[in-house]
Amino acid sequence: MKVLVTTAIAVLFTVGLVLFPIMYNDSSRTKIGNWWGDQAADIKCYSGGVLVIESTSTGKVQDAANSDGYFWVDKETGRGLESNGDCVLRYLD
Repeated sequence: MKVLVTTAIAVLFTVGLVLFPIMYNDSSRTKIGNWWGDQAADIKCYSGGVLVIESTSTGKVQDAANSDGYFWVDKETGRGLESNGDCVLRYLD
């Protein structure tokens, strides 16, 4: 029984080592890193294909609860901004 448990653990560990790099790619690291961090972003929001907001956040851009929008603090003005338009976020290094 002890050998069976040890073998099962070894197999699961090996499978995890093989799958982890496949599942955890660079785009996943960016998204997860921003969940845990306070990473600033350049934000461009469009309405009807027209650029209506161009901003840089001071820190993390939050998803608005129960909405398709975002909110953040603008680096230039220090004021809070919120948008529910089509926004493109480019996280800064």
